[in-house]
Amino acid sequence: MRILLFTIAFISSMTLVGQSSEQFFEAIKASDFDKMSTMLDSDVELCIKSGTEMLSKAEALRDIKAFLAEYQPKSVKSIHSGSNARNASKYKVAKLVTSNGTYRVFVYMEGGNKISEVRFDPF
Repeated sequence: MRILLFTIAFISSMTLVGQSSEQFFEAIKASDFDKMSTMLDSDVELCIKSGTEMLSKAEALRDIKAFLAEYQPKSVKSIHSGSNARNASKYKVAKLVTSNGTYRVFVYMEGGNKISEVRFDPF
């Protein structure tokens, strides 16, 4: 019985993480900053192209908004995901095609379902 309960809890947590990051990718495509805001942690490590900064959620959203205004999303496709051995941290990678190039989008979650790191790197 314990094994069954553990398995159900494990699968549920993986499903929630998958949904959270997939919803974040959908929010990027739609430029839905309200939806993005609900998924971001209070502090976010943000990397756009080459510069990396630790920002508040509001500052990160401001910078993501500026990036997406210049690089308008055309499509986003999830391409890879993973977690550490104890499932304490998880990540997901997507391919973002924009009006001005293609980018690899990396999101990282640690300890919960809030995104603590977002990276936009040239693909």
